[in-house]
Order: sequence, then structure tokens, then C-alpha cells
Amino acid sequence: MNEIIKRYITKIKSQNLQQEQEKDLKKLKQQEIDQEIDQEIDQENQENQENQEEREIICNSINKRSKDQNDILIDSFNNSLNSENQGIKEIISAQLHIKIQQIITRRENSSLGLKLKHFRVLEKSFTIDDFVQYTKTNYFNSLDDKPKEVLNYLIDLTLSNEFDQEENLILSQNLEEYINRGIIPKLPSIYNNYTEYEKSKLFKKLSKNMKKRVRKLIILEKSEKSENLTLNSKTNNNAKKGYIFSNGKAYRLL
Repeated sequence: MNEIIKRYITKIKSQNLQQEQEKDLKKLKQQEIDQEIDQEIDQENQENQENQEEREIICNSINKRSKDQNDILIDSFNNSLNSENQGIKEIISAQLHIKIQQIITRRENSSLGLKLKHFRVLEKSFTIDDFVQYTKTNYFNSLDDKPKEVLNYLIDLTLSNEFDQEENLILSQNLEEYINRGIIPKLPSIYNNYTEYEKSKLFKKLSKNMKKRVRKLIILEKSEKSENLTLNSKTNNNAKKGYIFSNGKAYRLL
């Protein structure tokens, strides 16, 4: 009887052991399957990442080429526009030179000589900017001293009159042009603006007309300050655009 029980117990243990082994085997196989799945997922993720990086490289390359092409087109357009504007200025200067030469030729045999009024007629066809640009050309340099003197006087008078208007004043040129022609005083380097300059002893020594012009520049400075801009006589790019003074206020021309 005991022998039978022992064999039964041994059989039961053997079956349990077999079941445990089968479980372990299934578990091991499942682990292998899970590991293979994880590897496949990792590989797929890596491939996706590589593809994404490749796409980004291609997109960046395309964008860079597009940007470079746009920059080239913009530069080309600007160069073309500048060349066109320069070409127009040269044509205008050439036309003005022909008219000036004709006037000079007509006045050569006159006992009265060449006067301001003889060049005044040109103001109907040419602007003050045309005259200023003309003085920077070889055409102007080729003239005799007398025509140069009269033309410069015409320009100085016109630019000075811009400051002398009571209600509306238009500054047509860069401030450097007025300074170089002695129409307004040069701002000493120790001052940041004409507002500071007005409080100096140098300002008190100026003529009445010069003081009047400086005070109009101060109005301009205050107007610029309200727009968070700085007026500087050395780098005054805004003055190129021109300004209108009306009823004691300065307005920038756009």
C-alpha cells in the first residue's frame, strides 16, 4: 500500500515538474517573441527617425536654395533699380549741361556778362536736386569759374529760401549739403544735437538768420525724438527724405 502511494506521489511530482517546465518554456518563447517585437519596433523607429532627418536635410537644402535664389533676385532687382536711377540722373545732368552751355554761349559776347537771372529760367525744367547732383559731375567741373560761381549761388539761394519760409518749409537735401554750403552751422562734435548746441556760447555768436535756421532744426529734432529717432548731422539719413514745417511743427515727408 505504501509503495502504491509513493508511486502516485512520484507521478504527481513528475507531472507538476513537467507542467512547470512547459510553463517556463512558454514563458521563454513569449519573451523571445516580445524581444523580437521590441527589436522590430526599435528598428522601425530608427528608420523613421533617419527618414525624418533625411527629409529635414532635403527641406533645409530646398529652403536654403530658395532663400539664396530670392536674395539673388532681390539683389539683382536693387542693382538694376540703382543702375536705372543712376542712369536717369546722368541723363538729366547731361540735359542740364547742354542748356547751361547754350546760355553761356549766348552770353559770351554780352557786355553784361553772366548773371543769376540767366540761369533762373532753367528752374522751370529742372529741380533743385537736379542742380545739386549736377555740381557733383564732370560736366560741372568742366565749366569756367564764373558759371560755377553763378550756379552755386543759385543753389545756395534756393536752399536758404527753404529755411526762410514762414509757414511751410521743405528740406530737400541731406543736412550735410546745407552744412557744406554754409547755410546752417556744423554741429560741433562735443554736442549730440542742435538742442544742446543752442545753449552754448557758439550759438550766441551766430547771426540772426543762422539762429533762426538752427531753431527750426531743433523743432525737427523734437519731432524726431517723439518718434524715437535721433537726428545727427553726421549720419542724418532721415533728412534725405525731406521735412515740412507747418505752424511751428515739423512733419516728415514719406
